[in-house]
Amino acid sequence: MTAEFISSLAAPVIVIIFCICLMRRRESYSSFVTGAHDGLKTALNVFPVMTMLLVSLSLFEASGAAVGLSSLLSPICVKLGIPEGIIPLIITRPFSGSASTAAYASVLSEYGADSIESFAASIIMGSGDTLVYVISVYYSAVKVKKAGHVFPISVFVALFAVFFGCTLARIFY
Repeated sequence: MTAEFISSLAAPVIVIIFCICLMRRRESYSSFVTGAHDGLKTALNVFPVMTMLLVSLSLFEASGAAVGLSSLLSPICVKLGIPEGIIPLIITRPFSGSASTAAYASVLSEYGADSIESFAASIIMGSGDTLVYVISVYYSAVKVKKAGHVFPISVFVALFAVFFGCTLARIFY
């Protein structure tokens, strides 16, 4: 099914859901308005966190710190069995989905789709997530104050995904 087909069904499905709610004598309109109001409150609570993340990431990339960190980590990563070409992806993946997608596209175009770098990058892209984004948005939305072990465990899992992805790439490439 294509995205066009699915999006063309959105309005009829919403109308059908409202009709079903009316037949069951439920307050569908007030439930919808309440849900939309709660969603708007959540979006407003998340907005400052998102702004801070985007500004910080832009400053990190514009200052050249990403390139400097990549060249600094390169000898260590090569000794650990991580291909040098995917270091920018590893650096950006925990912070930004769009920056890591750009780094992934760069790996594909520079090394080709059939390289060990592209294979490892594909595994890492599929097995990891933007952990700083997920943690900050989730905890700002639900107002959790004590999240002491979440970030270290998330970093460990992200590093595990990198090493496991590179190991799988070497085994199956």
